[in-house]
Amino acid sequence: MKRAGCYIRVSTNDQAEFSPPSQLREMRDYAKKNNMQILDNHIYIDEGISGRNSDRPAFQKMISAAKSAQKPFDILLLYKFSRFARNREDSVVYKSILRNKCGIEVISIKEPIDTENKMSIIMEAFIEAMDEYYSLNLSEDVRRTMTEKALKGQYQSSPPFGYVMTKAGLVPHGEESAVVKEIYSRYANGESCLSIANWLNLSGVRTKRGSRFEKRAVEYILNNPVYCGKIKWKTSGDIGSCGQNNGEGIEVEGEHIPIIDKEMWNKVKSISEKNVIHNRRISTGDARTSDWLSGMIKCSACGGNIVKSGDYWRCGRYVRGRCAVSQHISDKMLKQSIISSMKRDLSFIGDIKFCQQSYDEYKNIKALLNKNTTKLERARQAYLNGVDCLDDYKLTVKSLKQEKSKLLKELKKENFHSKPVIKILPDILLSEEISCELKAQIIHSVIDNMVLNKTEKTLKIYYK
Repeated sequence: MKRAGCYIRVSTNDQAEFSPPSQLREMRDYAKKNNMQILDNHIYIDEGISGRNSDRPAFQKMISAAKSAQKPFDILLLYKFSRFARNREDSVVYKSILRNKCGIEVISIKEPIDTENKMSIIMEAFIEAMDEYYSLNLSEDVRRTMTEKALKGQYQSSPPFGYVMTKAGLVPHGEESAVVKEIYSRYANGESCLSIANWLNLSGVRTKRGSRFEKRAVEYILNNPVYCGKIKWKTSGDIGSCGQNNGEGIEVEGEHIPIIDKEMWNKVKSISEKNVIHNRRISTGDARTSDWLSGMIKCSACGGNIVKSGDYWRCGRYVRGRCAVSQHISDKMLKQSIISSMKRDLSFIGDIKFCQQSYDEYKNIKALLNKNTTKLERARQAYLNGVDCLDDYKLTVKSLKQEKSKLLKELKKENFHSKPVIKILPDILLSEEISCELKAQIIHSVIDNMVLNKTEKTLKIYYK
């Protein structure tokens, strides 16, 4: 009795006949009639994933198992070849790996092909071509249908905040639509998106997904033409998270009732465009820059990172409307406070020399280890894609693992981590001769994190 594995795939558009239980039931019947034993630990299922994409978790797991030294099964059962792939290139490559390199037969239970007959090659290629044609044609039909609906003013996405979807179409939601009007009114009267987000959160208002409002969520509402009665639909390309159309698109009058009148929409749009131009002008001198403190300081109120923008630091979550405390502090004052705290905390520790050469050696070894990891991944991909045979792959892995072991021993022998720069850390951080990158490496080796509490005027430093 031959051992059989099963690969099952179902996309979001598939009907009940392609459901995983349905496919598996048919496979079990086929195996029973053909004297095969289906191995329960080799049933691979991908749900909601297109066959045009080979990067499917269960699919790749199945290929990896098939290529193992001990062949796990003799036959791979499919419901149809389209379940295996809807891309001819992927289909040919992976079937070749299974059949020629792994010695595993690939069988479609609904498309029986006599592999002893030379015509089977043509038949299978024809089925693969038809599957790919069907997939491409279906995609075009769906896009064309949805574009036609959009041209008629019909809304086809999930309802935005302020609306609900009914059988009659998009309808304003009583409470939410009132909030949308207030958002537009506040912005038109000079209030910022961040301020509006804070007001919404303090008022207990939540997004459609039940989350707190962020600055970008308010920006999305203010820039979405659906609120003034229009429908925006892409005909190609992608639409970003904030509604920008990155491909060709159409904008038409919708069938739904607008929440915002044209006068308010135009006023808000004008203010928004002016603010964008203003922000671009000041961004050159006020861009968020990298600093040796980046990622080290936490907000006492929410635990988020305190981030730098220009000459000031503030809570990153506050900037996005997810924290009620700004923790606003100048770069100069913050660093003076940190240096003073370090000098006080570390005054009892004896002198420890900082060795630039040791750090450079450590950095070089870490870089070589990163390259080693990259080489291992490339070797794995080469094997999975059929570029290298199993023997070549094993030799490459063995060599790279020996190299990695040698580097790790060298790293341990030098004992770089036992040379923390503690006593002279404040002097290093104040030095203009040491790069920002090196300062960051040093401070991360000594300090775990810092917690800023502007209200209580405290800065707590947690050392490693």
